[in-house]
Amino acid sequence: IGNGVEGTVSVKVGIADRLEIAGTILRHVVFLIIDDSQLTFASVPGGYDIKAIIGLPVLRALGRIRYAQSGRFEVQPAIEAPHALTSLHASGNDLFADVKVKGAVVPLHLDTGASKTGLTARYAAAHPETVAMLPRQSVRSASAGGTRTQEAATWDNVPLALGTAKMSKVEVAVGLPVDGFIPRYFGVLGSDLLGRFSHYTIDFTTMQLEMGGPSPTR
Repeated sequence: IGNGVEGTVSVKVGIADRLEIAGTILRHVVFLIIDDSQLTFASVPGGYDIKAIIGLPVLRALGRIRYAQSGRFEVQPAIEAPHALTSLHASGNDLFADVKVKGAVVPLHLDTGASKTGLTARYAAAHPETVAMLPRQSVRSASAGGTRTQEAATWDNVPLALGTAKMSKVEVAVGLPVDGFIPRYFGVLGSDLLGRFSHYTIDFTTMQLEMGGPSPTR
């Protein structure tokens, strides 16, 4: 969910009369038509391109969705009293999950397409004493918003938790301010941490993120 990178992308708009996802049919769905070059990443070993992106408006319309590490995607019926692990918040078409970083709740942009969880210069500016002693390096990232390289601090063994689930051996890059620019997000919750669970469920009715047991492959 989300592209993980702030930026401007030139697009056209199309409308699909009928869209079927996991047995659920949606009507009159708006699509952004993005140039192929903006979804092709030659810098990735072996080459990589994105054929299509299912955005938050469509996922929200599905109500309650589950991703399994087996590769299965399900649309689930609403339940009255889910076992909630982490609260979710929406801002426009951006979705955020409450994650505990060093014991404090930090809203991280939930981006299932991001391979790595990370913190931005907004977090660094809010916690300079934490970031000051961390080693630094150049970090390269790519998404539908383009490719960029930035200076970042490397935080090893971050004390991080999703609800009651404490994450061990987590390493994140912490973006550093450039020319005074501070991003809107504190960071991104990516597939590296979500993949530690056998499945996770996003419930847009209760605005909760529910996690399954440990992934058998982790």
